[in-house]
Amino acid sequence: MSGSVDAAATQTPAMSTAVHIKYGSSKVLVVNPNAGLAGTMDYIRSTLRGSSGLADKDHVELCDEGGKLINPRDFPPMMLLSSFLKPGADEAFFIPFRVDRDANRAVLKVEALLNDADKLEPEVMQKLKKENHVPREKKPPRGESATVRHAHISNHEEAIAAGSNNSAHSKRDGKKLNIPKAAK
Repeated sequence: MSGSVDAAATQTPAMSTAVHIKYGSSKVLVVNPNAGLAGTMDYIRSTLRGSSGLADKDHVELCDEGGKLINPRDFPPMMLLSSFLKPGADEAFFIPFRVDRDANRAVLKVEALLNDADKLEPEVMQKLKKENHVPREKKPPRGESATVRHAHISNHEEAIAAGSNNSAHSKRDGKKLNIPKAAK
């Protein structure tokens, strides 16, 4: 007998798509792709409620591998989860997000319910921010905390109100403040 193998004998039956929901500290939920979106979202919410501090009022959306948010309010409740998968894919993953939207449904804020999502899935996070026009969080200038910056601005405003550019008495505590002259 020769070493050839019948190709039909080596084929495995077609596998159904595996859908993974990544959350928490690298935890994964395996979800049936033939389940309805509403049922899937209820399952995800009940699982995350205890482990991630998710409140009943929080709005949760799924983010696919391409960075697209899936807002369950935009789709019929019985729409199958498989409708959101790439054709021919035998595996897919989603990351749940707590999402705040304005009255026009524009994204105001997103919070990944996967710990360290920026490190674990940097490409997805980058696509998410670009695709959904997620506003960046405002950070204080380098080396200054928000409190220090606020105190500096307040002191400067008090100096201007007192009519001096280089020193002023604080109206709050009576201390003399040394404020540098403005650059010309």
